[in-house]
Amino acid sequence: MSIKKSSFTGKILLIAIAILTVTIVVFAYISTMRSQKSVRELMRNRMINITNSAAAMINGDDLNAIKGNVSDAKTDEYKRINSVLEVFYHSIELKYVYAVKKLPDGYGVVVDPDMQAEDEYGEIIETTPALEAAMGGTSSAEEESTQDRWGSFYSSYSPVYDSNKNIAGVIAVDFDADWFDSRKGTLDGFLLVLCLVIVLGSVMIVWIITRRARRELNERRREGERLLETKRAIEQADATKRDFLTHITQEVRTPVHTVLEKNDRILEETHVDRTRLCANNIRTAGHSLLAMINDILDYSNIEDGKVQLEQKEYDVVELIDKLVRTITPSARENRLEFNLTVDEVLPRYLYGDAPKLSQVIMNLLSNAVKFTPEGSVSLSFFMVSLDGDEVAIKVSVEDTGVGIHPEDVSRLFNAFERFDRDKNNTTGTGLGMAIVQRLLRMMDTELTVESLYGQGSLFTFIIKQGVVRDTPVGDFDQASSRLKTTPAADDSETESSL
Repeated sequence: MSIKKSSFTGKILLIAIAILTVTIVVFAYISTMRSQKSVRELMRNRMINITNSAAAMINGDDLNAIKGNVSDAKTDEYKRINSVLEVFYHSIELKYVYAVKKLPDGYGVVVDPDMQAEDEYGEIIETTPALEAAMGGTSSAEEESTQDRWGSFYSSYSPVYDSNKNIAGVIAVDFDADWFDSRKGTLDGFLLVLCLVIVLGSVMIVWIITRRARRELNERRREGERLLETKRAIEQADATKRDFLTHITQEVRTPVHTVLEKNDRILEETHVDRTRLCANNIRTAGHSLLAMINDILDYSNIEDGKVQLEQKEYDVVELIDKLVRTITPSARENRLEFNLTVDEVLPRYLYGDAPKLSQVIMNLLSNAVKFTPEGSVSLSFFMVSLDGDEVAIKVSVEDTGVGIHPEDVSRLFNAFERFDRDKNNTTGTGLGMAIVQRLLRMMDTELTVESLYGQGSLFTFIIKQGVVRDTPVGDFDQASSRLKTTPAADDSETESSL
């Protein structure tokens, strides 16, 4: 009987142990699966947060300017994006970080701090669901690792938005698969051992890991939010700076106008040569100061998006005539020959933003006169094509001035940049060419520069304008001579705005 009882008790004990063992194994398996899911989710979120942080530091307008050619690597936009990614690359745990855009052949790499050769530029990468999701506006990471000639990686992608809230491209970050899997494997193995020892230990470890994962996830989220706050603070500082410049320039213009008006009265009422000489010097310096103030105000308004194109009908003969009458005195004062060429078949009555077009051309002419000590300045208008109600016009300004060093051409359109200050004794803010390029981009075109240092420069752009009537300009001299004479006040106002 005792043997039977002992045997029965042993069976019960074996069954209990078996049940407990099965329970432990099942619970360990369930706990491990949940832990693996939690760890994988944690790693994916961490990857996405890191990628979001990188994307938040990129200017979408700079990414828009990159077209996917190897020549992009020489542009300022590429250098700015590359410098941001390079800093990020050296400060965060990742393998590669690069910018991706839609190219004709697929999704290609357009900025890569790790690029070793030109033939690597624009490399087409595999299209994945995560990449497609990022292109659609949703940050995402790959569920599985991918392998290419660079190795095996887990990748995540985040969209980059431009100033118009449109997606300019994505920032991609590659994490080494061994790093990812080893981290996940270490955690999984540790959890499995503890789960096999005791159920409670498994529960505690899962709880601890889950809590730790949530804390790390929250820390990464806060880190991303801090980076976004820093970006917003920088943007706010820039906006505050522009607001200050706008306000101070507007405040300064009033006293400058008052000084110039009083000075003009002196010139009208005095006949003393020495006094008139001083008054003329005051007028020249005052107009230079006013031009610099206007440049700062224009640049600030363009940066803030306050400048919009105003399309209206205009007479191209009248536009060119005003430009010629405005620049001729300056050219004559500098003893320069001024040449004008106007294509006779150019349509006369066009549709576009004539004031901003005049501002662009006048800035180019003023620079040409300013930096040409002797020789000539030439302005030309040629019709490139006429397609129905739209005409393409090639506008060129050429001078025989000091020219530009080849290495300085790429910096020509940077705000506040001036070259050879020790040789060029000229005044200015260095904003003129930056304003010109930004206005031209608003008109869907860009300025091209050809220059030989010490021999002169040629500035050209091709602009499309609507055609109101296809009446040709014909002989420009005859057409301009038939223009109605405008009041002096109107001319003065036009010249001031130019």
